[in-house]
Amino acid sequence: MLMIGIAASLVVGCSPVAGEANGMPPAPFLAAWRACGGPGGAGAWLGGPFWFEGNLVGVATNMVFLWRADAPASGAQPFSLYPPQQESPARPRPGFVYENGHNVVPEIAAWIRTHGGWRCTGPPRGEPVEGDKQTCQVFANMVLCHDREKQQVTPQPVGRKFLREKGTALMHELPSVVAPGWRAQVTVTLPNVRQLQIQARAVSANGAPCEALAVQIDDVHGGQASPIYYNLIAGQTLPRGVWEATVSLPKLAPGKHTLVVRVCAVGAQGWLACGADSTLLKITDASR
Repeated sequence: MLMIGIAASLVVGCSPVAGEANGMPPAPFLAAWRACGGPGGAGAWLGGPFWFEGNLVGVATNMVFLWRADAPASGAQPFSLYPPQQESPARPRPGFVYENGHNVVPEIAAWIRTHGGWRCTGPPRGEPVEGDKQTCQVFANMVLCHDREKQQVTPQPVGRKFLREKGTALMHELPSVVAPGWRAQVTVTLPNVRQLQIQARAVSANGAPCEALAVQIDDVHGGQASPIYYNLIAGQTLPRGVWEATVSLPKLAPGKHTLVVRVCAVGAQGWLACGADSTLLKITDASR
């Protein structure tokens, strides 16, 4: 599966990623997302991978997942959004489940057991907070609320909130760490003014596989460089390890544009190989 998304559109509207097949996350996030309940637990997939604080991050509606570049064999793991608080353990309360020094609403504890367990939600970060109709509780990786009238547990969209708040940080340039023995090649072509075809190939001296690709596109027009950020997962493999994608371009201003495309491959030690290519595009003035 090849997934393409524009990070900027996610930050503004948090809409599904363009080209995402049935809301499914890409490898290496798919297994962790499924283990945490898929759409009914972690929530619909919003986007990623993004390069964030030296690691790969994938975002679902109700959770965020982290894939450490220095330990890729462990796979993606739930990302802790809420750090532990320095407080004394709460006393057990009758009728509650006592877990990691906190009381947990029994219905929420039952929901956790059927949606990946405590590994997915993480430990409680505080006591249950009761509102007019529902009781909510913060966990390390999620926030869950129990509607006392409907007897229903609902995860809160903390992943969507993370994407809004961290949007700018998720859109910085791709790093250029290159390990010895790796090289990347990228070629781009323009079948028309609204589409960009990308072919990329990462080669390692020892035959180590790549886990993913990420791509960054910059539009240079009139001396100004405007970033068009994409995050791309390689799954559609052509012969000789070539990955191919067709990217829809935004509407560009009339004139000559140089599109600079940079692709990096993820291997056993994080971002291992990067390559770049550029192409000149002439946009005609459609208003005339």
